[in-house]
Amino acid sequence: MYDIQTLTNRKQTGEILFQIKDLSLTLYSQGKLARILNNVSLHIKESEVVGLIGETGSGKSLTALTALRLLPPSISASVEGEVFFEGRNLLTEDEDYLRTIRGSGICIIFQDPMSYLNPVLTVGRQLVDVILAHNLLGESSRRFPLYKGDLRKKATTHALQILKDVRIPRQEMILRSYPHELSGGMGQRVLIAMALLCNPQLIIADEPTASLDVTLQAQTLRLLKQMVQERKTALLLISHDLGIIRSMCHRVYVMYAGEIVESGDVETVIHKPAHPYTQKLIDAIPGRRLDKRLTGLEGTVCDFTEPPAGCRFEPRCSSRMLACKLEKPILIELEPNHQVSCFLYENRNHLE
Repeated sequence: MYDIQTLTNRKQTGEILFQIKDLSLTLYSQGKLARILNNVSLHIKESEVVGLIGETGSGKSLTALTALRLLPPSISASVEGEVFFEGRNLLTEDEDYLRTIRGSGICIIFQDPMSYLNPVLTVGRQLVDVILAHNLLGESSRRFPLYKGDLRKKATTHALQILKDVRIPRQEMILRSYPHELSGGMGQRVLIAMALLCNPQLIIADEPTASLDVTLQAQTLRLLKQMVQERKTALLLISHDLGIIRSMCHRVYVMYAGEIVESGDVETVIHKPAHPYTQKLIDAIPGRRLDKRLTGLEGTVCDFTEPPAGCRFEPRCSSRMLACKLEKPILIELEPNHQVSCFLYENRNHLE
C-alpha cells in the first residue's frame, strides 16, 4: 500500500470524529430569505461509513459545503450552528487552520471529475502539486522550492504508487494525460486517488458515481469501500440511491428540504422505515418482483423562501394531521439507534 509519513495505523475506537450540530444556512437572493438548511445535526465516528440520503434539492451537498466553509464567496449567506472536527469548531477557526484540515484531515470527492480536475494541467502535475503542497515527503521538503527536480521526481514516484493503489492501469500514461483524455470512470478514480493522497481521517463523497454507468458505478463503489476499509478512514457518502447506501454504510441520515427527518442503522431504517418520506423513498426502489408496482412521490420540495410553518413534508404527506401544519415535530427515539421526526410517534419519549 501507499506508504507516506502521515500514514497511521488507525483503529476504530468508537469516538466521534466529525459532528454537525444545529447547522442552518440562510441565503439572500433578490430581496428574499431562503432557509436552505434548518438545524441539521449528524455525527460520524472514527472509521465509520455514514450515508446522507434525500432527493435532489434536499440540501445534502450544501450541508457538506457549508460545514467545510466551501460555499462560493459570491453568494450572500448566513450560517448558524457548530461543526466539530477532532473537537475544534470549523465555523470559528481561521483560514490557515482550515487549509491544513482540507485534504489532510477532511477531503471531498465530487460527482463530476471533469468539473474538479484542472483541464490545463496533466494528472501527474495535479497529484504532484498536492503531494508537495501538503509536505507529504517529510519536513525536509520544506527547505526546497516546489520546482526542484529531485523533489518532483520523488513526488512523482508517490503519485504512481497511489494510482496503483486505486487499481489504475498504465499509471505512467495516466500521469501524462490531461483530464479530457480520461473516461468518466478513470477520472473518478483519479479523484479518489487525489483524496487518498494525504490519508485523510474523513472522506466526504458527494454522489461519486452519479456521472457513471451502472457497471462503472459498481466498480467505483467497490474500490471506494475497499480503500476506506484498508485505511480505516471514515466516510460520509452523499447519495439519492438507497441501494448504494445499503451496500456501503453502517448508518444513514434521511434528509428532506434541509432537515434530518430520520436516522439510524441502515438495515433498521430500510426494513422498518418510520418517516412517511423514508417510506416513499423505499417504495420507489425497483424490486426483484416484476409485479411490484412502483409508487412515486407527488409534488416537489417546498419553496425555501416560504416553507410550511410546521413539518416541511406536510404538503406531500398522505399521513398528515392538523399538528403537522401548525408546528414542527422534534426528533424522538423509537428504539436504540433509530430516531425520527414525525408526529405519528409523538407519544414516544423525546430525545434529550
